[in-house]
Amino acid sequence: MWQVSGRFFDKPSRWTIGIDNFHSSDTNVPVATDFGIDSTPSTPAKDNIFAGARRGIGYDSQLQFGMVEAWGEYLQVTFNPTDRLPLRRFRSSGARIAGQTVTLNRGRLA
Repeated sequence: MWQVSGRFFDKPSRWTIGIDNFHSSDTNVPVATDFGIDSTPSTPAKDNIFAGARRGIGYDSQLQFGMVEAWGEYLQVTFNPTDRLPLRRFRSSGARIAGQTVTLNRGRLA
């Protein structure tokens, strides 16, 4: 993690950036139905259970300026199913951005 903090325009400020990664070998991970994964292809119903290897990387950042904060993150995961269904390899990614502000009510935090 990398962080810079101090005062900017005479307001307390901080900016952090993080990067992470992971790798796992899984045998029973429930996933969303959107993936179309079936760990038991011999049965008619899809069970949405992933078995195989996963690896991923994520980036995130947080910015604080006075009473305003903003966050952002991005995650990308590569799936390698053991049974190669629905594909030999596929990727999933997602991002999120959020923010907030703190307001004062009669000199107290609201």
